[in-house]
Amino acid sequence: MRLGLIGCGRWGRNIMSTARDLLDAKLVAVASANSGTACMIPENCCVFPDWRSLLDSNLIDGVIIASPAYTHAEIALAAMERHIPVLIEKPMALSIDDAEALLKSSIKNQTYATVDHIHLFNPAFRRMVEIMPKYGSILNISGVAGGPGPYRSDCSALWDWAPHDISMILTLTKLFPIKVLSQKIPLQPDAPDNAEHVFLKLIFEKDITASIDISNHRDIKTRILKVTTTHGTLEYDDTAEIKLRSSSSDLDVSYNPNSPLLTVLNEFVDNISKSSNDISGLKLGLDIIRILDQTQRTIDGF
Repeated sequence: MRLGLIGCGRWGRNIMSTARDLLDAKLVAVASANSGTACMIPENCCVFPDWRSLLDSNLIDGVIIASPAYTHAEIALAAMERHIPVLIEKPMALSIDDAEALLKSSIKNQTYATVDHIHLFNPAFRRMVEIMPKYGSILNISGVAGGPGPYRSDCSALWDWAPHDISMILTLTKLFPIKVLSQKIPLQPDAPDNAEHVFLKLIFEKDITASIDISNHRDIKTRILKVTTTHGTLEYDDTAEIKLRSSSSDLDVSYNPNSPLLTVLNEFVDNISKSSNDISGLKLGLDIIRILDQTQRTIDGF
């Protein structure tokens, strides 16, 4: 399987490094304007100066989009028009219209596309989902996430960090919120440009609530999701050595410490090889964009 990569920033370089461990695929082409990319790519991998040239090269069987968020929709649409399967980094788009267009294009062109919400591929979170039925009904979910940056001009902290938490919450509840509440928390006057602190609350049927505290102006990187149920609590902490903890000592919460990114890439390759038309990843991505859009509108006072 021949893969292409568009975008060689920090996350793109992680993808490039992880792709070396794929058994059934290899990275054969990269599109990047970074002059240093040629020094980082695998042997026999081509470098294209722009993404259009890569898509038109006929060298790839699938493409990974790790470019800035505002470019995701345009590139993914162009790839699907060429019937090239796509793995899109989050957020899949920056508007509902673009997200809907991606879903429609995948269906129209019968081309597989999905979104890399990386925590859904973390073995600790997957173990949480697996054992959740043993904990009874979900009552509340609370999440805290963020870090010292990044301070992006093209993608706010809300759109940069919250897709992960929302993806996990929607996966756990299997519901779409009936109401979204949000509040922008004031920062100190000396906070960097594009620093942001947002609190959002999702209200679901069955009296389930979920809250997320997002900020790119924290002292340390944080990603914690705590689920309170009728039979106890489960806590996912992505920055901890032991990433899943339970209030109950009776249930096994152990998991295999596999690389989430390698799992993402392997499952992308597997779906391409099966000529999959699964659109569940895009549907979830669209639901996330709808929640982000509603949150943003509440913050902006629409």
